[in-house]
Amino acid sequence: MDRLGQQNKNAHPMDPRYLRSSRNPTYLSHKAMRRRCNDKSSKYYGAVGVTYCDRWELFRNFVDDMGVRPAGTTLERKDGTQGYTKENCIWATPKVQANNRRNNIVVEHEGVNKTLAQLSEDTGVNYYTLHYRHTHGNALLVGA
Repeated sequence: MDRLGQQNKNAHPMDPRYLRSSRNPTYLSHKAMRRRCNDKSSKYYGAVGVTYCDRWELFRNFVDDMGVRPAGTTLERKDGTQGYTKENCIWATPKVQANNRRNNIVVEHEGVNKTLAQLSEDTGVNYYTLHYRHTHGNALLVGA
C-alpha cells in the first residue's frame, strides 16, 4: 500500500516485501486455511479432520496452484467433505459460498438441484414463501 493506504496494484504476491504481508489477500487466505486446519478445536475444520495438501505448506506452492486471489473472493472448497487441494478449491464470491453451505435446503427443479435461494432468484418467488412451502410440505411453485 502506498502512504495513502491504497493497495499497490503492481505488487506481485511473491515480492519479498509483499509476500507475508497483512496487506496481501492471497497470503491472508493461505494463513487462515492453515490455521483452521491445524486448530484441533476448530469444530468445522481441524476437529473433524479437514486438511490441506502437503504441497500447500509453502505459500509459493499455494500461489502456483491457485493464483492470486481475485478481489471480492475468498478460498472455497467445492466439496465441503474434502480437504483443501488444487482440485477441490476455487476463489469464490460470497454468493457462491452461501450456496455451498451444508445447511442449505436443496430441491430439484426442472431436473436440476438448486438451493432455495437459487430457486427464488430464478423464479422470482420470495425465498421465505418457498421456505414456508417446503417446510409445510406444499408444492414449491404452486400459485407462483
